[in-house]
Amino acid sequence: MNKFERLIYDAVKHNPDLKIFIRNLYQNLFSFLPVNKAKSKYVINTREGYFYGFHDHTPFSFNNEMLLANKYLIPLRYPKSDDPLEVGYFTGKNLDEWKPVGQTFAWNWHMGCKLQWVGQKQELIYNDFDNGKFVGKIYDVDKKSTRTIDHPIGSVSPDGNWAIGYSFERAQRYMPGYGYTQTGGEQDVEEKTTDKSGLYIVNLNTGEHKDIITLSGLRIMIYFTLTFGIMVKI
Repeated sequence: MNKFERLIYDAVKHNPDLKIFIRNLYQNLFSFLPVNKAKSKYVINTREGYFYGFHDHTPFSFNNEMLLANKYLIPLRYPKSDDPLEVGYFTGKNLDEWKPVGQTFAWNWHMGCKLQWVGQKQELIYNDFDNGKFVGKIYDVDKKSTRTIDHPIGSVSPDGNWAIGYSFERAQRYMPGYGYTQTGGEQDVEEKTTDKSGLYIVNLNTGEHKDIITLSGLRIMIYFTLTFGIMVKI
Protein backbone atom coordinates (compact mmCIF):
# COMPACT_ATOMS: atom_id res chain seq x y z
CA MET A 1 0.00 0.00 0.00
CA ASN A 2 1.56 3.32 -1.10
CA LYS A 3 1.19 6.66 0.73
CA PHE A 4 -1.77 7.76 -1.40
CA GLU A 5 -3.61 4.48 -0.85
CA ARG A 6 -2.90 4.68 2.90
CA LEU A 7 -4.27 8.23 3.03
CA ILE A 8 -7.52 7.21 1.35
CA TYR A 9 -7.80 4.05 3.44
CA ASP A 10 -7.41 5.96 6.74
CA ALA A 11 -10.07 8.45 5.60
CA VAL A 12 -12.74 5.86 4.76
CA LYS A 13 -11.92 2.81 6.92
CA HIS A 14 -14.70 3.63 9.38
CA ASN A 15 -17.30 3.79 6.59
CA PRO A 16 -17.52 0.24 5.10
CA ASP A 17 -19.99 1.14 2.35
CA LEU A 18 -17.89 4.07 1.11
CA LYS A 19 -14.70 1.99 1.40
CA ILE A 20 -16.16 -0.78 -0.76
CA PHE A 21 -17.38 1.73 -3.36
CA ILE A 22 -13.96 3.41 -3.64
CA ARG A 23 -12.16 0.06 -3.68
CA ASN A 24 -14.32 -1.27 -6.51
CA LEU A 25 -13.96 1.96 -8.49
CA TYR A 26 -10.17 1.92 -7.99
CA GLN A 27 -9.84 -1.70 -9.07
CA ASN A 28 -12.10 -1.26 -12.09
CA LEU A 29 -10.04 1.71 -13.31
CA PHE A 30 -6.85 -0.36 -13.16
CA SER A 31 -8.52 -3.19 -15.08
CA PHE A 32 -8.40 -1.01 -18.20
CA LEU A 33 -4.62 -0.56 -18.01
CA PRO A 34 -2.32 -2.92 -19.96
CA VAL A 35 -0.60 -5.53 -17.82
CA ASN A 36 2.64 -7.34 -18.59
CA LYS A 37 2.21 -11.08 -18.91
CA ALA A 38 3.72 -13.11 -16.09
CA LYS A 39 6.80 -15.09 -17.05
CA SER A 40 8.30 -18.10 -15.32
CA LYS A 41 11.15 -20.48 -16.06
CA TYR A 42 8.97 -23.23 -14.60
CA VAL A 43 5.94 -24.89 -16.18
CA ILE A 44 2.73 -23.31 -14.86
CA ASN A 45 -0.25 -25.65 -14.60
CA THR A 46 -3.65 -23.98 -14.30
CA ARG A 47 -6.82 -25.34 -12.73
CA GLU A 48 -9.72 -23.42 -14.27
CA GLY A 49 -12.61 -22.95 -11.86
CA TYR A 50 -10.57 -23.59 -8.69
CA PHE A 51 -8.93 -21.36 -6.11
CA TYR A 52 -7.34 -21.70 -2.69
CA GLY A 53 -7.31 -18.47 -0.71
CA PHE A 54 -4.94 -16.44 1.42
CA HIS A 55 -1.17 -16.92 1.37
CA ASP A 56 -0.91 -17.62 5.12
CA HIS A 57 -1.40 -21.38 4.60
CA THR A 58 0.03 -23.84 2.11
CA PRO A 59 -2.27 -26.00 -0.02
CA PHE A 60 0.41 -28.70 -0.37
CA SER A 61 0.36 -31.73 1.92
CA PHE A 62 3.49 -32.45 3.98
CA ASN A 63 4.59 -35.09 1.44
CA ASN A 64 3.65 -32.93 -1.60
CA GLU A 65 1.33 -35.67 -2.87
CA MET A 66 -1.91 -33.69 -2.49
CA LEU A 67 -2.96 -30.14 -3.28
CA LEU A 68 -5.94 -28.51 -1.55
CA ALA A 69 -8.39 -26.43 -3.54
CA ASN A 70 -11.88 -24.94 -3.57
CA LYS A 71 -14.09 -25.41 -6.61
CA TYR A 72 -16.53 -22.55 -7.06
CA LEU A 73 -20.00 -23.37 -8.34
CA ILE A 74 -21.29 -19.84 -8.91
CA PRO A 75 -20.39 -16.97 -11.28
CA LEU A 76 -17.72 -14.49 -10.19
CA ARG A 77 -19.90 -12.41 -7.90
CA TYR A 78 -20.27 -11.79 -4.18
CA PRO A 79 -21.31 -15.09 -2.54
CA LYS A 80 -24.77 -15.37 -0.98
CA SER A 81 -25.56 -17.28 2.19
CA ASP A 82 -26.97 -20.26 0.27
CA ASP A 83 -24.16 -20.50 -2.30
CA PRO A 84 -22.18 -23.73 -1.87
CA LEU A 85 -18.45 -24.17 -2.41
CA GLU A 86 -16.99 -27.58 -3.24
CA VAL A 87 -14.01 -28.59 -1.08
CA GLY A 88 -11.37 -31.14 -2.01
CA TYR A 89 -7.85 -31.83 -3.17
CA PHE A 90 -5.88 -32.76 -6.26
CA THR A 91 -3.80 -35.92 -6.36
CA GLY A 92 -2.12 -38.13 -8.95
CA LYS A 93 1.23 -37.93 -10.71
CA ASN A 94 0.68 -34.38 -11.96
CA LEU A 95 -1.78 -33.37 -9.23
CA ASP A 96 -4.54 -33.37 -11.84
CA GLU A 97 -7.05 -35.81 -10.28
CA TRP A 98 -9.78 -33.93 -8.38
CA LYS A 99 -11.07 -35.55 -5.18
CA PRO A 100 -14.07 -33.69 -3.71
CA VAL A 101 -14.67 -34.27 0.01
CA GLY A 102 -17.74 -32.11 0.64
CA GLN A 103 -19.37 -28.71 0.33
CA THR A 104 -19.39 -25.65 2.55
CA PHE A 105 -21.54 -22.53 2.85
CA ALA A 106 -19.05 -20.61 5.01
CA TRP A 107 -16.61 -19.08 2.54
CA ASN A 108 -15.42 -15.94 0.80
CA TRP A 109 -13.20 -15.17 -2.18
CA HIS A 110 -10.29 -13.89 -0.06
CA MET A 111 -9.77 -16.89 2.18
CA GLY A 112 -12.05 -19.58 0.86
CA CYS A 113 -13.32 -21.60 3.84
CA LYS A 114 -9.95 -21.56 5.65
CA LEU A 115 -9.17 -24.93 4.10
CA GLN A 116 -5.82 -26.28 5.35
CA TRP A 117 -3.97 -29.41 6.36
CA VAL A 118 -4.05 -30.60 9.96
CA GLY A 119 -0.31 -30.63 10.61
CA GLN A 120 1.35 -33.65 9.03
CA LYS A 121 -1.71 -35.83 9.45
CA GLN A 122 -3.75 -37.25 6.60
CA GLU A 123 -6.51 -34.81 7.52
CA LEU A 124 -7.78 -31.53 6.18
CA ILE A 125 -10.00 -28.98 7.92
CA TYR A 126 -12.41 -26.31 6.69
CA ASN A 127 -15.22 -24.12 8.00
CA ASP A 128 -18.91 -24.62 7.31
CA PHE A 129 -22.31 -23.24 8.31
CA ASP A 130 -24.40 -26.12 9.59
CA ASN A 131 -27.74 -26.12 11.42
CA GLY A 132 -27.63 -22.37 12.01
CA LYS A 133 -24.08 -22.11 13.38
CA PHE A 134 -20.49 -21.89 12.18
CA VAL A 135 -18.47 -25.06 12.69
CA GLY A 136 -15.22 -26.67 11.64
CA LYS A 137 -15.14 -29.95 9.71
CA ILE A 138 -12.20 -32.36 9.68
CA TYR A 139 -11.93 -34.86 6.83
CA ASP A 140 -9.75 -37.97 7.15
CA VAL A 141 -8.26 -38.74 3.73
CA ASP A 142 -7.52 -42.40 4.57
CA LYS A 143 -10.83 -43.21 6.28
CA LYS A 144 -12.85 -40.93 3.97
CA SER A 145 -14.85 -39.77 6.98
CA THR A 146 -15.75 -36.34 8.37
CA ARG A 147 -16.13 -35.18 11.96
CA THR A 148 -17.38 -31.81 13.19
CA ILE A 149 -16.05 -29.47 15.87
CA ASP A 150 -18.30 -26.81 17.34
CA HIS A 151 -16.23 -23.76 16.39
CA PRO A 152 -14.85 -22.37 13.10
CA ILE A 153 -11.10 -22.04 12.90
CA GLY A 154 -8.58 -19.57 11.49
CA SER A 155 -5.19 -21.32 11.69
CA VAL A 156 -3.96 -24.77 12.73
CA SER A 157 -0.80 -25.33 14.76
CA PRO A 158 2.14 -27.04 13.00
CA ASP A 159 1.60 -30.24 15.03
CA GLY A 160 -2.05 -30.40 13.98
CA ASN A 161 -3.36 -30.61 17.56
CA TRP A 162 -4.66 -27.09 18.05
CA ALA A 163 -6.42 -24.34 16.10
CA ILE A 164 -7.05 -20.70 16.86
CA GLY A 165 -10.29 -19.00 15.84
CA TYR A 166 -12.42 -15.89 16.03
CA SER A 167 -15.87 -14.60 15.05
CA PHE A 168 -16.30 -14.70 11.27
CA GLU A 169 -19.72 -13.11 11.69
CA ARG A 170 -18.08 -10.11 13.36
CA ALA A 171 -15.36 -10.02 10.69
CA GLN A 172 -18.07 -9.78 8.03
CA ARG A 173 -19.81 -6.97 9.92
CA TYR A 174 -16.72 -4.75 10.18
CA MET A 175 -14.69 -5.90 7.16
CA PRO A 176 -17.13 -7.20 4.53
CA GLY A 177 -15.64 -9.90 2.35
CA TYR A 178 -13.36 -11.30 5.07
CA GLY A 179 -16.10 -13.03 7.05
CA TYR A 180 -19.10 -15.14 6.14
CA THR A 181 -22.50 -13.88 4.99
CA GLN A 182 -24.64 -15.96 7.35
CA THR A 183 -25.89 -14.87 10.75
CA GLY A 184 -24.72 -17.25 13.43
CA GLY A 185 -26.69 -15.80 16.32
CA GLU A 186 -23.97 -13.66 17.90
CA GLN A 187 -25.97 -11.35 20.15
CA ASP A 188 -23.60 -8.39 20.48
CA VAL A 189 -22.15 -8.29 16.96
CA GLU A 190 -23.06 -4.60 16.69
CA GLU A 191 -20.79 -3.78 19.64
CA LYS A 192 -17.28 -2.87 18.48
CA THR A 193 -15.72 -4.13 21.71
CA THR A 194 -17.17 -6.80 23.95
CA ASP A 195 -16.31 -9.28 26.69
CA LYS A 196 -18.30 -12.00 24.91
CA SER A 197 -16.18 -12.40 21.77
CA GLY A 198 -12.49 -12.58 20.94
CA LEU A 199 -9.77 -15.10 20.18
CA TYR A 200 -10.13 -18.72 21.23
CA ILE A 201 -8.24 -21.99 20.91
CA VAL A 202 -9.68 -25.40 20.05
CA ASN A 203 -8.22 -28.82 20.77
CA LEU A 204 -8.71 -30.57 17.42
CA ASN A 205 -8.47 -34.01 19.03
CA THR A 206 -11.18 -33.48 21.65
CA GLY A 207 -13.07 -30.46 20.30
CA GLU A 208 -12.54 -28.67 23.63
CA HIS A 209 -12.75 -24.86 23.34
CA LYS A 210 -11.03 -22.24 25.50
CA ASP A 211 -11.15 -18.44 25.25
CA ILE A 212 -7.77 -16.71 25.05
CA ILE A 213 -8.62 -13.02 25.13
CA THR A 214 -11.76 -10.94 24.58
CA LEU A 215 -11.98 -7.97 22.24
CA SER A 216 -12.16 -5.66 25.26
CA GLY A 217 -8.98 -7.19 26.67
CA LEU A 218 -7.29 -7.05 23.28
CA ARG A 219 -8.13 -3.36 23.00
CA ILE A 220 -6.52 -2.66 26.38
CA MET A 221 -3.42 -4.64 25.42
CA ILE A 222 -3.02 -2.77 22.14
CA TYR A 223 -3.51 0.59 23.88
CA PHE A 224 -0.74 -0.05 26.42
CA THR A 225 1.55 -1.51 23.78
CA LEU A 226 1.20 1.45 21.39
CA THR A 227 1.15 4.12 24.10
CA PHE A 228 3.79 2.91 26.55
CA GLY A 229 5.63 0.29 24.58
CA ILE A 230 4.81 -2.42 27.12
CA MET A 231 2.84 -5.61 26.82
CA VAL A 232 0.23 -6.22 29.51
CA LYS A 233 -1.23 -9.61 30.33
CA ILE A 234 -5.03 -9.67 30.42
